[in-house]
Amino acid sequence: MTILLASIRVLQLCHSGRAAEVGDAELAPILGAQSTDGSWEQHVLVTIVALLALTRLGRAAPHRALGLHFLAGQLRPGGGVPFITNEDVWVTCLAGLVLTEARRPAHELQRCEQFLVSQQQPDGGWAYAEGVSQTDADDTSVVLSLLARRNPLIHRHTIRRAVANLLALQNSDGGFPTFVRGAASEAEITAKSITALHASHMAPPEVLDAAWAWLARAQLPSGGFRGEWKLCVTYPAFHVINAAAGQRPGTRAADIRRRCVGFLRDLRRPDGGWPIHPDDRHSHVLSTAYALGGLAACPGSLTSGELYESALVLLAGQGRSGGFTAEADSLGPRPFVYDVPLLATLYSIWALSRVRDLLSGHAHEVPFGALAPRLSLISHDRAWISVA
Repeated sequence: MTILLASIRVLQLCHSGRAAEVGDAELAPILGAQSTDGSWEQHVLVTIVALLALTRLGRAAPHRALGLHFLAGQLRPGGGVPFITNEDVWVTCLAGLVLTEARRPAHELQRCEQFLVSQQQPDGGWAYAEGVSQTDADDTSVVLSLLARRNPLIHRHTIRRAVANLLALQNSDGGFPTFVRGAASEAEITAKSITALHASHMAPPEVLDAAWAWLARAQLPSGGFRGEWKLCVTYPAFHVINAAAGQRPGTRAADIRRRCVGFLRDLRRPDGGWPIHPDDRHSHVLSTAYALGGLAACPGSLTSGELYESALVLLAGQGRSGGFTAEADSLGPRPFVYDVPLLATLYSIWALSRVRDLLSGHAHEVPFGALAPRLSLISHDRAWISVA
């Protein structure tokens, strides 16, 4: 965002005939932030704006040439360009967490862990991709959750640095922002931070209490939360429910979770799925995955029959390759909507893994023989959602 704003300022000065006011000191942060591949933060829009500023200014020809080479390499066969070049760190840490919960063998995820540890930034956090310097609480909390769950002793130093990063981000209101302290606190980011800090066993209790107090204030009368990084209204509730796992009845966290469950129950459609927006009539694969994943983590929230119906909604979104497809729901920076295709598969696996775990202990309550062949078919080549 700093590079984007600095570039816009240069464009404004040039447009006003004041290009001479742009000195080397003002230009240095923009030029210094360019990656060796020519991009700025692997972000195509930011790169375009930075190049427009430099071109209008008529300076830094080598930087412009490098940036144009990067942009030319992003052209897709259809003539378009992506919003960002990749989210490899984000997708890797999320996949690692999902596959861990799906009970993949530990040794299969060791390279994933090694890659993520290698990507920790000097401030202790993680950015969404290699070559990106701006860390964020979203990636940091998910990586921290994964490392703390899998190998907390081996990764003790890495975990300690990540905890310090998140603690430094917490706002005075108790919530957590995405990028910098002082920015608006966000529900799903706060929930993820709670999950990670709790898993680390290194966070002072008052830090978590303040975060829960903020979530209680932020919860809407419906029981849901305002969306920030996703179009689906079920997404924040999913992460808040994750954060409340294991909380004792009568606590603030348990009350927030109860209201989230009620919100998701009320939003469920007759076919067993969930919509992107409360006013939508049709179910959406990703929104269903978020809601089902949350409710399956709260035994008793859905009957066995309802779990079965909702699982079938997800399974209907699976293609021949084994992956799941869904309409894009990612936002950011707002209001751009972009697609990360693998997310539909990851969140569907997450939800189905939880359904499997729940139904495997209550098989007598559901016509499980009808569901098992579908899940077994999936798991024949993709054992992470096996019923067994």
